[in-house]
Amino acid sequence: MIPDTAACNVGTPVSLQQPLALLVDHDEDTLELYTGYFELEQWRTERATDGASALVMVVERHPDLIVTETWLPVLDGIRLTEIIKADPSTQHVPIVALTADAREEELARARGAGCERVLTKPCLPAALVRTARELLAATAALRARAAATVSAAEATLAHAVDIQDRAEKVRRKHRMASVRTVDPAAPPPPLHCPTCGSRLAYDCSYVGGVSLLREQWDYLNCQKCCRRFQYRQRTKRLRVV
Repeated sequence: MIPDTAACNVGTPVSLQQPLALLVDHDEDTLELYTGYFELEQWRTERATDGASALVMVVERHPDLIVTETWLPVLDGIRLTEIIKADPSTQHVPIVALTADAREEELARARGAGCERVLTKPCLPAALVRTARELLAATAALRARAAATVSAAEATLAHAVDIQDRAEKVRRKHRMASVRTVDPAAPPPPLHCPTCGSRLAYDCSYVGGVSLLREQWDYLNCQKCCRRFQYRQRTKRLRVV
């Protein structure tokens, strides 16, 4: 649901010079009244007198906002809203529901279907257009925040990939510079198998490094457990390999 926002000045464009409103009502006089007021306030309009026709227009015309009466022939406004909100291609379109039934359960039913705002009839045209502008502004703000979030996530991912690539290049260069020896500069200390406690037998060492950083890995075997271990001189860590 789109949160309430501060009222926008009626007639002031938000994100579109002439946003398109789809007005749906079974009463032609009501449609005529609302259409005239929306167009006076620089909106483009489309009209439908039943839910089925409105659904076709949503798909074909891609309105920026929908205003619908809850009671409609063929397909009522509640079901129309549910269908629109269930489709990923149309669920972003804000919907204002108009109803002559002011009972709380009816208002809750419209909100539960996905209507961003529910207004009771009789509704002044000025109040309806003001609500439409508020929803258009809120939708634009949500899209801007979503775009910023996606952009930030993409930048973070690109940075992480760059760090990973650089780390891999360092590791690759490090491995390429390693030299096998059985007479390292730093003899391995006496070490014992962490599992059985037997003295580990020295096998060989790999000495390498990048720039001034030198590394030494000593490889040792446990004759009893038949395990092979690596001892890293710089970190003094022994691990199974």
